[in-house]
Amino acid sequence: MVMICQCRKIDDTALTQAFETLRAMKYGGDIEDASELTPLLGDFDCGGCRRIFARAAENFNESGQIRIFRIPPTRNNGIEGLCSTAASRDYPAQGIPNLRMPAIDATV
Repeated sequence: MVMICQCRKIDDTALTQAFETLRAMKYGGDIEDASELTPLLGDFDCGGCRRIFARAAENFNESGQIRIFRIPPTRNNGIEGLCSTAASRDYPAQGIPNLRMPAIDATV
């Protein structure tokens, strides 16, 4: 369970249920605007979650899931967050590391 709107105490489960209910009310139609959820979840208090709800509506229309936290496409052959040098090296997992050298140069 992930809290999405602290003002209104809405978590991901409640948001998913609201989207499913709204889709049923629209006979399977797409959710065009996050403001359509107002009768089910109440009106926005501060509006900080408005963009999250809009993105969740787009995702729900496409896949049937809210998927608020998208996983970015992987780079470097599936090794996310590494530069090409680090991704191409094989690092030893044993022994004492040389802490006086940069980590990437200490394994050469």
